[in-house]
Amino acid sequence: MKKENAYLILIAVIAGTAYVLTLYPGAVVFANDSARFQFLGKVLGTAHTTGYPLYTVINHFFVKVFPLGNLAYKVNLLSTVFSLLALLFLFKILLLLELPQPNAFLVTLMFASTRMLWQQSVIAEVYTLHLFFISNVLYFFIKWSKAKENKYFFTATFFYAISFGNHLTSITLLPAIIYIVWATDKKSFSDPKKIAGVFLFIVVGAAQYGYLFWRYSDPGAIYLLGQVYDFRSFIDFISGEGWKSKMFGFPVWEIVVKRIPMFFYKLAIEFFYLLFPVGILGTLAWKEKKTNIFLLLCFTGNSFFAINYDIWDIDPYFIPSFFIFSIYVGIGFQKISCLLEKKIKNPKPLVYGMMLFMLVSLLGINFHYNKFYSQPAKITASEKVKDVLKRVGRDSLIIAPDYGYFECLMYYLLGEELEKKMNIYAVHTSQSEEVRDYILKNKAFVLPQQRKRIPLGLKVFCREQDKLYWLHRGFLLEEVMAGLFRTTKKV
Repeated sequence: MKKENAYLILIAVIAGTAYVLTLYPGAVVFANDSARFQFLGKVLGTAHTTGYPLYTVINHFFVKVFPLGNLAYKVNLLSTVFSLLALLFLFKILLLLELPQPNAFLVTLMFASTRMLWQQSVIAEVYTLHLFFISNVLYFFIKWSKAKENKYFFTATFFYAISFGNHLTSITLLPAIIYIVWATDKKSFSDPKKIAGVFLFIVVGAAQYGYLFWRYSDPGAIYLLGQVYDFRSFIDFISGEGWKSKMFGFPVWEIVVKRIPMFFYKLAIEFFYLLFPVGILGTLAWKEKKTNIFLLLCFTGNSFFAINYDIWDIDPYFIPSFFIFSIYVGIGFQKISCLLEKKIKNPKPLVYGMMLFMLVSLLGINFHYNKFYSQPAKITASEKVKDVLKRVGRDSLIIAPDYGYFECLMYYLLGEELEKKMNIYAVHTSQSEEVRDYILKNKAFVLPQQRKRIPLGLKVFCREQDKLYWLHRGFLLEEVMAGLFRTTKKV
């Protein structure tokens, strides 16, 4: 046990050091939803569908308690914490499957070094918390299937129910869970104690979404992207009403010809490299039927959903599948060791040497890929946002040219409280008609996400083609945004 703990500490230290060295050091990530998540917890706001109430609440308490760094740095670091916890569970799963500790240690660090997990471990996002729940649900169900102790069953089902408060794609594990419960103890489906416990956990898991109603009913809530006020709006919101057209809309030929090859390209080429054939060997060679089927069902369920989801930033949805594949990588190396034993007296040094070489290769490639200073475009974008805020000064309204720019502005205005300190506001171009009336008719309007009326008399600015323009009365917003800047005052 002491040796196992030493390996766990080493995993946390090595992976944690790599992640912290490449962590975004406070600058807002100018991509996806990360800028929003960097202030959402502090203000206890609501995110886009499906809400992510559990992540938001954990985020809130973490930024209050953790003493180091600015707000953005703390939230970025939170992703690192979740990844490290998931890695510790991966190591323990590999030990449950009777892999030698050095094998489990090296495989865990290999997975830690894969590009997509590393990328999600250094920015503010929900995917590493999702992976943490996936990892402990897998661990406790496998543990229960082996030990037959009810405490593991209840722990697994509790974490599974709670995981829905972060990411609803946890539903993709349900067929695998039904299978392992049936294969381990069919009587569980008729056991009153287990039925009552599972029902209680479902209620607790669902209750997390009461957060959405609470925030809407609180007049002090200052950022509500998702606004839930009755049962219909709640169902539409958590079911992803605006995204349903993106789910399972591909024709069969496109799934076969494009989507499945895309998935295996990411698995084999982008993320696992030379480890891919080792993982395939592990999949084919593993003889433990029940656990193998359970993991393959988990892998298939998650992959099937992601392959059929038509969004541009789909890569993080594959992380749970890659987590499971890394287990097969461990099995594959063990199989290689067994095969070499027939020809070599002591094959372990050779096998561990191969694993160490692959680990160092992954670390080197992906450290460079994820290194903060290798992404100057994102830093520059954030610096430009700060520069704009500095130049417009007090009592201003800024029209954001795009989604990413708007979220960066909101981080500084709400997260760093510049709205309160400097009386500066931001608006998206979707409200261009209202801004035009504000400029021409001195007519106030409401920011829907903040449920707040913009005060009259603010200076109005827009940014176009890296230039900042002050919009005067008598000049139409549509013309300014089209690039007709002749009569505007350049700041």
